[in-house]
Amino acid sequence: MADFFWYFFLYSFVGFLFEVVYARATHSPKQDRKCLYLLPLCPVYGLGAVLILLLPPAVRDNPLLLLPAAAVLCTAAEYLMGLFYEKAARVPFWDYSHLPHNLGGR
Repeated sequence: MADFFWYFFLYSFVGFLFEVVYARATHSPKQDRKCLYLLPLCPVYGLGAVLILLLPPAVRDNPLLLLPAAAVLCTAAEYLMGLFYEKAARVPFWDYSHLPHNLGGR
């Protein structure tokens, strides 16, 4: 179980780095990616990675099953993290209310 704790932090940090590099490479106006207060972590990436790693080996070893399962798990992770940030931390990170098929702006 301790492995998943470290996987969470590793993938959260790597996700943070990818976001920063992408924002700088695309000259995004939002280049300050403060994802978890003072720590350079984006928990949504860590949660998504851990959920994928928790899939049974039969799913993880079959690309035809892994792709849809990972898509559903990562979508759920992003939705739940967005909901958590809005309700617990009062920080809205995503606002998709202007797009069709959104769930409460998420």
